[in-house]
Amino acid sequence: MAGTVAGGKLAAQKILAKDPDHYSKIGKRGGAASGTGGFHYDPELAVTAGTLGGYRSRRGHKFIRETKFYRIYTHIKSGDQVRFKRIDLQNA
Repeated sequence: MAGTVAGGKLAAQKILAKDPDHYSKIGKRGGAASGTGGFHYDPELAVTAGTLGGYRSRRGHKFIRETKFYRIYTHIKSGDQVRFKRIDLQNA
């Protein structure tokens, strides 16, 4: 049953039988390790992280030029131009 939904449910039952607060403790450790408390506490950080991820994975777009507020790309297959908002990578 390893690696199946049924196996996962059985493992969760066993873990909760030993320590009912197990998943709360894991979540608390993860939030503390991030240094920010997670995206729940800082939605602006989530927006910034998503924007950075979008810039780093071009997904079929080729960079053309940069203006004061936007970066202009062209889609490789269709040739359509797309604008992405610029962000300050130094402060992100």
